[in-house]
Amino acid sequence: MHAISGFSLEQHPGEYATWPAKTRLYFQGKALNCWISGYVIEAQYQVTAFDRADSDACFLLLCSFDCPFEEANSFTLLSSEFQILATAELGAPYATFLLQRQQWLDDRHLALEYAEQDRYILELSLRTGWLKLAKATPRLRILKQK
Repeated sequence: MHAISGFSLEQHPGEYATWPAKTRLYFQGKALNCWISGYVIEAQYQVTAFDRADSDACFLLLCSFDCPFEEANSFTLLSSEFQILATAELGAPYATFLLQRQQWLDDRHLALEYAEQDRYILELSLRTGWLKLAKATPRLRILKQK
């Protein structure tokens, strides 16, 4: 995994209350046919966490909602073709999840530290169906650290 800077989000005019729930994503200035949760990209990474022969590198975007009193984060995993593979969100009403820093522990676990000393782990994993016949699909899971 390594930090990148090619993604950006569409800017929304007008009052915050009128902004849409999803924001259009851009890559190197080109509009994509992809809308994600969040208004500000806090970090973006190219990841190769799945170690499968049929798996290309993916992109992980960490976004916030630009609301200082009720901050939250959304996490989006994209394929190399810019298709959404998995999403997760961390936030709660009347709570602040202001991301202070993040650090990769290994190629599947990202440590997240928030302003109130809360710590979480964002885990990238593969989910298989109960029959294990279908192709495994990526998933994002948020785990609270003690």
